Amino acid sequence: KSGHLIEYQGNPVADIGTAFSNAAKRAELDYDVCPYDIRHLWITTMLDKQVEISAIAHLAGTSVRMIIKNYYEPHSSETEKAAALLPKLGTAQETPLRLVDRVRPVQVA
Repeated sequence: KSGHLIEYQGNPVADIGTAFSNAAKRAELDYDVCPYDIRHLWITTMLDKQVEISAIAHLAGTSVRMIIKNYYEPHSSETEKAAALLPKLGTAQETPLRLVDRVRPVQVA
């Protein structure tokens, strides 16, 4: 082994973009492939497998916020489950909730 992080046939890969481009040509893909595509595939696969977002972010070297903003989309079953947990709202007489305006905190001496 050469001691490099990425090798191909025992030789170090100096330019990952060129390596991806050459691999795509050998695979006769009809679209461009870049390292980001592999990252995107990995992150979305981990989300689909319900891996904790903080673990994905840590392993991907990014933030939870970035994962949520750019990759995370709740499954429709999750959205339906959350919606079912919302309280049923009816008329004022049917709903035992009321709004309190400006409740001031009590100060303890």
